[in-house]
Amino acid sequence: MDKIKIALCVCSLDGGVGQIILNYFDNMPGEEYEISIITQDLVSELYKKKFEVRNFKIYKVPSKRESLYKNMKDMYDIMKSNKFNIVHAHMTLTNFFPLVVAKMCGIGIRISHSHLAQKHTISSRFMAMISRWVATDYFACGVEAGKYLFGKKKFVIMNNAININDYRFNLSIRMEEREKYGVESDERIVGHIGRFSKQKNHMFLLNVFTQMYQQNNKLKLLLVGDGELLIDVKKEVEKRNISNHVIFTGAISDVHRKIQMMDLFILPSLYEGLSIAAVEAQVNGLPCVLSNRVSIETKINSNVEFYPLEGSLELWIKACMNKIFEKRIESDEIINTGFDIQEEADKLHKFYITKLEGEYNEKC
Repeated sequence: MDKIKIALCVCSLDGGVGQIILNYFDNMPGEEYEISIITQDLVSELYKKKFEVRNFKIYKVPSKRESLYKNMKDMYDIMKSNKFNIVHAHMTLTNFFPLVVAKMCGIGIRISHSHLAQKHTISSRFMAMISRWVATDYFACGVEAGKYLFGKKKFVIMNNAININDYRFNLSIRMEEREKYGVESDERIVGHIGRFSKQKNHMFLLNVFTQMYQQNNKLKLLLVGDGELLIDVKKEVEKRNISNHVIFTGAISDVHRKIQMMDLFILPSLYEGLSIAAVEAQVNGLPCVLSNRVSIETKINSNVEFYPLEGSLELWIKACMNKIFEKRIESDEIINTGFDIQEEADKLHKFYITKLEGEYNEKC
């Protein structure tokens, strides 16, 4: 039997969507697939290697800002020569670019996958409309993300699922990691996982932590990730004279171990769909403080609170100072909430197979 040839289209090779793709395909029958990644940016060497070691083919195309013509032409050449069975776009509002090309190449299964929910603008509504027109199938990480891109159209929810056992609380790993980074037994850690980009709102996070540290100097901030604003954030940390209390890990492959170090997870994103990082934190039982721009579907545990970003710094500081001393909670029920990766990966595999069989029968 020929392998199923799939092109996965992403904006850049990094965490977030990149990790979601790895989570899924690591739990699907790899011998049945030939996977290609089409990306505009290779921002993370770590994720590039992760894909390559799994024998994923990686194609870099010019960004639309560099040249829309070259972006579309290169995608056309790649899709035409590879004769993919499925093109699965993970770029939310800009999904329609690779999906238009896929339609031009005669690829019958074109999936538009929404990973974010933001406020609509005239341009976003227009792009969403084109995406609905050119796609054959609609996926979303949650209800809000689905409504954002597909409106009243029916869509399939594919949860940002994880290997639950990797993220359960483990005291021995916690002690090992805290010793590795020189964290004292009486110190508490505020943790954040996310790409250093405007979306993740790191400057607001620094404002919160700086005030927390002024109230209690036994606190440290753990920032996991990489990105275009990393240098700016590091400069700001130095400017505030809190360098000895901020830990930067960079892009890492053992996020599940770093979560064990934390005592509070904070996510002040300007916009966010269903956050996989917040799900990971909740599986660990961590108390979480999230912005109200994060999808409410992200909340799985009872120790998660949402706060507005506008004019509410004191509210955030008070909430974080209270929750950082809360104990972790047991979260055994999470396996029944749709975030177990094996169940979700089986669902995606069956979807691909069913769609291909349906397309084959139509041709016959």
